[in-house]
Amino acid sequence: MSTRTGRASAATLTAIAAALLMIVSLAPASQAAGSGFSHLNPGGAPKLTEKVPVNVVFLGYQPAQVDRDAYLAGLPSGYEPVVRSRLWYDQVEKLGLTYTYDYRVRYADKRYENRFFAELGRLATPAPLTIYQELYNEQRDAVTTITDNHHIDAASVERWLALNPPAGVDTRRNTTWYGDQVNSMMSYIDLNWDFSQFDRDNSDRFLTAAYNEAANRLAGEVLDSRHAGRARGELRAADRLLGAAQRSLSRHDYRQALILAEQAYDRVTEAARRAGVPTDSAAEAMATRAAQARSVVDLGGPHEFIDTLGPDGPRSQP
Repeated sequence: MSTRTGRASAATLTAIAAALLMIVSLAPASQAAGSGFSHLNPGGAPKLTEKVPVNVVFLGYQPAQVDRDAYLAGLPSGYEPVVRSRLWYDQVEKLGLTYTYDYRVRYADKRYENRFFAELGRLATPAPLTIYQELYNEQRDAVTTITDNHHIDAASVERWLALNPPAGVDTRRNTTWYGDQVNSMMSYIDLNWDFSQFDRDNSDRFLTAAYNEAANRLAGEVLDSRHAGRARGELRAADRLLGAAQRSLSRHDYRQALILAEQAYDRVTEAARRAGVPTDSAAEAMATRAAQARSVVDLGGPHEFIDTLGPDGPRSQP
């Protein structure tokens, strides 16, 4: 698989989610109000929430050097993602997702730090000086002269950190590492274009919101129709499914949340059929494309939908 093809395949689900959100957002808002549903919001936006655990690990820094409270004071407490393509037209359109961040700060002890820096020494291989190091040596006021250099594959460091975290750190969740390298000059080149588990999780989140949005819009049209009474049972079922999707999202089970939200949309589609309301063909087409995209993933390519930091992933192979 070429890099271009792989990157295009990796972006498919995210693009579909954005397109689906844009399509359903163009539908007119329903006038249905006071519907009595707990999770289905006819004619309105999704109200999905997630408390996102974020690990912060300091390597080579101690609490006296980096105060935990001062550090956390500079971080955002939450975020509401928006449809980026709409920003080009000066329109802020929220996805209906609200994240609150649960920061978990850890300071690695000396034993772990020694293990980590010893591993860097093991992973390092001799390499010629980079152009930046040569330019540094040419400076008149350089404080030292760089005579040798080593290369460390960044992906191998990521893999080691992911598989060997300090006690109490779950690297299956978002994890940020801050390291201090004394008497060293290091540079990093981002060569990781894999569509990792974190990217897949985001696609599932966005598609969950997209199906919820589509279900809300169509439910509003159903309740505004003359035969809304015929569809109450299906709408109540959709409401329960969206509640289950929210609970899955809260557990960080993003694929299950997507499956349940898609099922909720299908129930609202059936409700529309019973009420004699035409369904949005464009939204249905997008749902079909999303299902096709999930079923034709190339599981043998370097950009497959897996966590490539795993021990059996492509980057773990010789």
